[in-house]
Amino acid sequence: MSVLTSLVQSGENGGLIRKKTQEVLRKAVKIGSGIQVKEGRSTVVSLVGPTGSGKTTTVAKIAADFALSRKMAVSVITADTKRIAAVYQLKCYSQAIGFALKAVYSPQEIRDAVRSDSAQLILMDTTGVNSLNKKELDQLGAFLSALGPDEVYLLLSATTGFKNSIKTVNAFKSLPVTGLLFTKVDEISTPGSILSIAIKADTPVCYLTDGRSVPGNIELADAEKMAEWALRNYA
Repeated sequence: MSVLTSLVQSGENGGLIRKKTQEVLRKAVKIGSGIQVKEGRSTVVSLVGPTGSGKTTTVAKIAADFALSRKMAVSVITADTKRIAAVYQLKCYSQAIGFALKAVYSPQEIRDAVRSDSAQLILMDTTGVNSLNKKELDQLGAFLSALGPDEVYLLLSATTGFKNSIKTVNAFKSLPVTGLLFTKVDEISTPGSILSIAIKADTPVCYLTDGRSVPGNIELADAEKMAEWALRNYA
């Protein structure tokens, strides 16, 4: 980035070059529209990702947004049953926010849960997957196949770094991922790094989270803001 540094700091022309650079970066990143609830049927969305990426908390954030702010009927299905703490956490959120919660242990139970649910939005929390473990990825794929989601968001922690994030993106290509969701944006000093990940991944970025508050600390991705982040250290 040394060339970029010299350009954006180059006197009179620095402002213009910075503006043009920001425009190029803004156009390079794909931005998704976020969850679009269908009319006349349930919209089904799953969150997937490696361990520690913040899936359970993010499910609660999304559920709170749609249940409290948008006054929609929301259900959450959790397949993350290996972690008792995760189920308990969602149970507490379900009682506070007012969404239905079901725990499932097999693909067939997922099919039954979806068929019997009439909520406008059905969210599924999943077990964290080791992206190097094909068996775990295949098992997650079976759960997603049974769910039949409209959208699948791959969660990436902003603290993970470029190389490992891209490895994760590539590993999850075997699954029907429709968008990226970056978590823990508030925990890094150079948030522009997520722009590099998004461009390399060539997958729409849909949401960003920047804290653990529920409700709150989640927003739709914005290309202009992300491009601005990328140049923050080169003012």
